Amino acid sequence: MLEDFEKCKLPDQSNARNDLDIDIDPKKDTIDVRVGDKKAVIKKKDLFSLAFVIADPDEQADMVPIKQTKIRKYKRQYRIKAAKDIKKGEDIIFSTEFDVPLEVYNGLAKDIFERSKKNSKLILPQKYV
Repeated sequence: MLEDFEKCKLPDQSNARNDLDIDIDPKKDTIDVRVGDKKAVIKKKDLFSLAFVIADPDEQADMVPIKQTKIRKYKRQYRIKAAKDIKKGEDIIFSTEFDVPLEVYNGLAKDIFERSKKNSKLILPQKYV
């Protein structure tokens, strides 16, 4: 996730050299996009919706935020000798089970930057590459 204002460039895939210059301010709900000397202001929500709609099912799955937690399951058995109310000397045995989270992974942010470094033509600010 971006913390400060950043400028990015999305290269034109044709030979026309009409690259998109994108100004992103995480504090605003809009993104400024320029092609040459023309400027457009687009809502972040609309841009994300467009990206989601044009993506194939696998790409859409990559865009859906996920949270995965790796856990370790502990099982423990306790044995207690009763002194009163139950037959003296009788064992009481009970089991407990609990989960301990080892690692929490939030999928979308990391996946976007990993994909961008390897496959995309999107030029990201250096601190995210």
